[in-house]
Amino acid sequence: MSSNTIKIKRGDKIRFNLTIKRNGVPMPRSTIENIRMTVKRNAADPDPGLAQISLTGGGITLLDDTTAKYQYFIDRAVTATFPPGNLSYDCQVDPVDGDTETPILDSIVVSADMTRTYGP
Repeated sequence: MSSNTIKIKRGDKIRFNLTIKRNGVPMPRSTIENIRMTVKRNAADPDPGLAQISLTGGGITLLDDTTAKYQYFIDRAVTATFPPGNLSYDCQVDPVDGDTETPILDSIVVSADMTRTYGP
């Protein structure tokens, strides 16, 4: 696993790219049934935690099949509920040929916002 720490401001929408690899090799879309990203205060918190997005349910989009680069999106209405500080997240992959794997496990650093009024 590589370092994929994400820094955000609470209440802002976020888009970021992550690459999904198995044993250091990019996993093309044809080898993946689903990808889930879950954000939690603590790893022991029950799912769905503070946020959960997926490839099949929305929030994760394939950008480049050759490099297995995916774009992740969390709306500002969701990040507005994040407490300032360090949160944990992981990306789990359901490969078509096996058991669920967790290729990415890291943290999200949330900075507090001063204005708590969110517009359109």
